[in-house]
Amino acid sequence: MPKGDIGIEIGTRQVKMVLCENHYFCREEVEPLPERCVKDGISMSMEVMAGFLKKMAKTYDFKGRSCCLVLPDDVTFTRRLTMPAMTIKHLKLNLPYEFHDFIGNKKEAYLFDYAVMDISYDEHKQPVSMDLMAAAVSKRTMEEYRQMLRLAGWKLKAAAPAAFAYSGLIREYEERRKQNVPGEYCLVDLGYRTTNVWFFHGKAMETRRRIENCMMKGTGQTFYDSIGMEIRKTLEFYYFRNPDKRFIQIYLCGGGSRLEAFRDTVAEYTALTPEDAGQLVLGADHSKQAIISPAAVGVTFCL
Repeated sequence: MPKGDIGIEIGTRQVKMVLCENHYFCREEVEPLPERCVKDGISMSMEVMAGFLKKMAKTYDFKGRSCCLVLPDDVTFTRRLTMPAMTIKHLKLNLPYEFHDFIGNKKEAYLFDYAVMDISYDEHKQPVSMDLMAAAVSKRTMEEYRQMLRLAGWKLKAAAPAAFAYSGLIREYEERRKQNVPGEYCLVDLGYRTTNVWFFHGKAMETRRRIENCMMKGTGQTFYDSIGMEIRKTLEFYYFRNPDKRFIQIYLCGGGSRLEAFRDTVAEYTALTPEDAGQLVLGADHSKQAIISPAAVGVTFCL
């Protein structure tokens, strides 16, 4: 079995582990988490989680000494920014101030990173402004994850929020397809605790809405209807703010994406064709079971 790149996403109820080689998907394995491992999306015990990951990797024969991790949204801040064109040195100095509303004056306690989506130039072909996706995470949190993965037998090779992981996935998808014009993508992660609706213009995240599933009424089909209605409202508001944009497909992932009734309900409320987000994963056999975590694939592209 080739070593390749291992991508991991730790959810509320499941761990998703994928293997990619040369930016092509090889396989995905999913294991339910013991209740003692995670609460409200946060790992309760790094030692217990490390033992779980180590056992899972051994069970499914994931080789390699390093891995890439999707950081939970609960521990990160992600923003889309437009900033004046500047050097990398000056960007690193100025980036922390863009997160002041979230972290106050504690910039020394955080790590910051960014990805350039686009650069605007003037008539003299001089750079004027930069379109960025940026993220912040506390140094303490990152060190805890490094230690956890070290205990599991890995070195952390890359870590990024889901927005960056999806961005990397879409970038790779469009580049391999030689797609010169950025596409429009609506991705919905149907999770256990939350439902996340993402909008991307090419690799650039436009916006995201997080729906707290616990706030929805009912169970079974009634619950599906509640989520479907919220996704529809989110889509309609996006259309209102962006009247020139329309979608044909809606890309689904997460544990709920394997529930046919859930998929059908989302399709009914949005009037969009439901597709597995795994359709964006190069090398995947789409005749097989849907990929639950395309983010775990995309984070391996964030190296």
